[in-house]
Amino acid sequence: MKKVIEDCIDQWEKIVANLPDGFDGLNNGEKPRIILDLKYRFRIREFALCAFCDDANYYCKECVGVKIDPSFHCSNVEYCYATKPRLFLRELKRLNELRKDRYRRKTRR
Repeated sequence: MKKVIEDCIDQWEKIVANLPDGFDGLNNGEKPRIILDLKYRFRIREFALCAFCDDANYYCKECVGVKIDPSFHCSNVEYCYATKPRLFLRELKRLNELRKDRYRRKTRR
């Protein structure tokens, strides 16, 4: 789980860092194409566009994000990966902190 979420965060940090100027001003019909191009450019594995999806064999219920927080979904309107990549990255980092907190609590027992 740790490696998968760290890979995903690494990928999205690169995507966010390489968003074109004016991305936020584009309409939501244009944004997904740009994100898809960046996902191809910064993919973690040869054929994987998403570390979470690849790890879960594209079965959402097995997604690392869902295992950490059952309310997580990559297309959530609040932080949709295709239209709000900066908020999506923030959500990934929140999930990682939640994972770390659970691990720390578990090891203290």
